[in-house]
Amino acid sequence: MTTYSAPRRVLLVDDDPEFIERARRILDGLAEVRVVGDAEAALAENLAWRPELIMLDALFGSGDSFALLDALKQARPAERIGIVCLAKGRGASNHVEPFDDEVFGMIRREPDSGELRNHVEAAVRMTDRLRLDPAFSAPRQ
Repeated sequence: MTTYSAPRRVLLVDDDPEFIERARRILDGLAEVRVVGDAEAALAENLAWRPELIMLDALFGSGDSFALLDALKQARPAERIGIVCLAKGRGASNHVEPFDDEVFGMIRREPDSGELRNHVEAAVRMTDRLRLDPAFSAPRQ
């Protein structure tokens, strides 16, 4: 297990108790994880706690996930943060990359524990690099 000296903050926006518990176990030692289960709490925690990475259930049950995603980004426009959508089922894939002044991507909800941890760890590292290196970003295509 890799542990980091600098704490990283990951906000998990999800309303599935089984997945939340699994994600907490998988991410233990990688980052400090806070979980919220509704859009209002996600927006408040985003501003108050200022996580480096936000993991958002793409099919979030309590509202429009894409509107919430946009609101989370707009709440901290000057900051370079990572946002990863969690998806499952057909068409879900693992893909995270720098995208202008943010890290953005998708991680499958159903992979084995090691796969999920590896992809979240990659997103955390990429977000660290984005935040620390002003020259690190990729142009939109």
